Amino acid sequence: MNILEKQTENDGRPEVCSKCGARVQYKSHGEYICVNENCKNIERDYFGKIRNYLENNGPSSATAIAAETGIPISKITGYIEEGRLEYSRRNQNG
Repeated sequence: MNILEKQTENDGRPEVCSKCGARVQYKSHGEYICVNENCKNIERDYFGKIRNYLENNGPSSATAIAAETGIPISKITGYIEEGRLEYSRRNQNG
């Protein structure tokens, strides 16, 4: 199994800090914090990356989120189906 397959299988949950290599601990809402007192870097799983993207960019299509984050669209639509994300149909006429 390659790294991408492993990440897709586990929803992109980080195991170690990308900056210092220390363990990370689950914080909340898809965010993990590095346990290294000198680092405290925040890592995000797929859900956390989507949430962060939406907070910074506002409502976006699943296609746009996938393109910008690299998260498989199947994962995004899965979160919608599970009720973890809400899909909003914007009025195209104003």
